[in-house]
Amino acid sequence: MGYYQTNAVYEELDRREVPNLVWATGSEWLLIYADSNFAIRALVNLREESGAKSSKRSDLARAAARKIAERGNVPWVTLEYQKGKQPLTEVEVTLQGESPQIVTMAKLRNIFSELGIPPVPGKAKPINSATSNPYHDWQQREFAGLKVSDLDLIRLNEGLTEAVEVIELKRSFIPLDSWSPYPDDYNNFELVRKFVSPAEAKFTIAYNVRTKNPWKEHIENMALFDYSARHSTRIAKVSFNNFVDGSYLTHD
Repeated sequence: MGYYQTNAVYEELDRREVPNLVWATGSEWLLIYADSNFAIRALVNLREESGAKSSKRSDLARAAARKIAERGNVPWVTLEYQKGKQPLTEVEVTLQGESPQIVTMAKLRNIFSELGIPPVPGKAKPINSATSNPYHDWQQREFAGLKVSDLDLIRLNEGLTEAVEVIELKRSFIPLDSWSPYPDDYNNFELVRKFVSPAEAKFTIAYNVRTKNPWKEHIENMALFDYSARHSTRIAKVSFNNFVDGSYLTHD
């Protein structure tokens, strides 16, 4: 199974060089961790160890996510794992305000426990339709009780310093006018909503269709939904251009 890293929305935003829509690119993820009671415990910046310089998009997304975390008094953690090493035996951990350190996976379990996330061995629900990396394999084995959601896309203000919207990207084979967010996903949506709330950023769910024959993601039009307290409402059906410029945000 291939590791999930990109989609048609990201690829088109890159092609257009849109500066204010940012995400953790390549082998990097921004994850919200919560305990079994859905209390937000940490923002985890997970990335594959690499000598390459991080992209500007990742830098902006990381900075914006950390600002949101700080406003909600949520600690942030950076984890780096070695490429091609599976199963993992150690990772590099940087706790907020501290220097990086190499720790064993047993030590990492203790760090999470101290953050209020005790280990519960088992098999957890995958974050995406494809397991993203060896760390996610370990996470699913060791933390079955963990509530986790990733930040897909962040819209920044004009100065590129603050998040004004966090966007959850969804896609499936259901027609654009028929799809609506699945209640089974509400737990993940609830984590994102709780995380962004202190920053007063809008939380939007954006849906596009994909087809099998031929296999293609159709992003010419997007269906947009508002989400609040386990309830979703369709906002609009917009062109990709209007999705990019965020004009729908002025119609609330």
